[in-house]
Formats: sequence, structure tokens, C-alpha cells
Amino acid sequence: MPVQRLADTTLTLFLGVLSVQLVLPFVDEPPLLGRLIEMAFIVVASIQGAIWIRELAIYFLERQAQGRSDDETVLASAMGIVGWLLNLVIWSFAALIILSNLGVNVTALIAGLGIGGIAIGLAAQGIMADLFAALSILFDRPFVKGDFVVIGNTMGEVEEIGLKTTRIRALSGEQIVVANAALLARDVHNFRRMSERRINFKIRLDYATKVDQVSQVPDLLRQAAMAEPGIRFDRAHFTGFTDAGLEFEVVYYILSRDYRAFMDTHQQILLRIMRMLDDRGVELAVPARLPPQYPSSAANNA
Repeated sequence: MPVQRLADTTLTLFLGVLSVQLVLPFVDEPPLLGRLIEMAFIVVASIQGAIWIRELAIYFLERQAQGRSDDETVLASAMGIVGWLLNLVIWSFAALIILSNLGVNVTALIAGLGIGGIAIGLAAQGIMADLFAALSILFDRPFVKGDFVVIGNTMGEVEEIGLKTTRIRALSGEQIVVANAALLARDVHNFRRMSERRINFKIRLDYATKVDQVSQVPDLLRQAAMAEPGIRFDRAHFTGFTDAGLEFEVVYYILSRDYRAFMDTHQQILLRIMRMLDDRGVELAVPARLPPQYPSSAANNA
């Protein structure tokens, strides 16, 4: 619990100085002593506030990251780097607050820190971009280890998510290493998270097919698809006349993300369509073949 965590990180020194600060208005003390106590309270309170802010930030980050990665080593490394960055930012602000309340002009110091931060950022922008991309992957989870993804021209199963790169095992067997920043700059297609797969295909029948037969084909296609278990039929229509033949379009959904199940189901539907067409004497269109063209000289010699 965050309250328990805050209580555990409360400094005894802070409680002591706070008690003295609360009692101070009710007693007569030398001005110098009062000023010293006030300065001590500012320093200790700033340190305690920085500790509390750090602990709350880490608590919520750990809670957000819980169960986000199968690789605890990567998650621990990521949280370690996040903790280091939090410490740097929080303690820098705490130091500036303390110095400002002690009467130090921090304007020049802030400007110097800003210039130094810009220089460091420019020098390490590639590393930092990959690091923050890794944190984004761990916390936002566009994919996790074991997901099958397509990213640009890269296709395969995610094997490892590191702090700088992600490793993907391609279908052809090789391992592809992609920088995290470059990876998140592209659209990620995560096939493991699909709940169903949409199939859209077309068939063409010979122009010799009679009108009555053409009118029956959409229902025939519907029957062929719905006879297969695990599918949700959408539609089948006669869509038009093409150079290759009378064109029909079929759309249905397979209620599984498994690619092999998709191929098996689609194959059975296609075979069933061929049998049903064959039983009714309906022929599929055969692409027209042009006769071979011979040069005029060859034709004259023939």
C-alpha cells in the first residue's frame, strides 16, 4: 500500500524537526536560533518530500509494470533505469528548492543544468530513444513475448524484448534484431490478438453458365461456407462481368486466430464449392489464351 510505503520511508529526523518547527511559535527563542531551525526544516522537509515523491512514483510504476513482461531480468533492468532517472530529476529539483530557500540565486544554475542536459541528450539521443521505446513496449504492451507480429517488412514471432532492441524469429528461421525506437515508429500488426480472421475471395464462372444457374450460385456459396464449423458467414454476391468470366465474391469469418486452422477451413470450403459446381454442371472460367503470334517472315516460310 502507498500509505504504508510512505510511512516506512519517513525520516525520524524529519519528524523531529517538524515537531520543533510546530512548537517554535509558542516559545521565545533567539532570532538566530529560529532562523537556523527554519533553515533546517526547509532542508529536511525538501529531502523528505523528494523521498515521498520518489517512492510514490516507483510504487505506481511497479504496479503498472506488474505482469507486463515474461522476462523479469528485462523488467528489473528497466525499473532500475527508471528509478535512476527519477532520482536524477527529483533530487535535482529538491536541491534547487533548498538552495533557493537558503537565498542562493539558482537562475544561473538552472541555465547551466539546462545546457548540460541538452548536450547530454544530443550525445545519447539514440540510446535514450531506444530506452524510452523499450519502456513504452513494457508498459503499453503493443506486443509481448510470443506474439506473432508484422512490422513493415518484418514478420515473425517476438522472442525477446530488450532495453535497446527487440528480437523477432522470422518464418524463414533467421532472427531479426530491430531497434525499439525504429520498431515503434511503424504500424504494428499483432496477429495473436485477433479474435477472428476475415476471408474475402472471388471465383469466376464461364460465360456459358445459364442465368438460372447464376442466380443460384450465391446461395450455393453460402451453403458451402456455412457447412464448415467454426465460421461466421457474411455474404456472397454476383459482382459483375469481367474479361475472365462471371465474377462472384464471398466473405466469411473464421472464429480462430490460428493460421493453420484458417488454411484447413478455407481449403475445405473451396473443395466443397468445386464439388457443388461440378454436380450442377457449372464450370469455372478458364482465362482466355491468345494464339501465338509469328513474325510475317516465318509465316511466309511456313
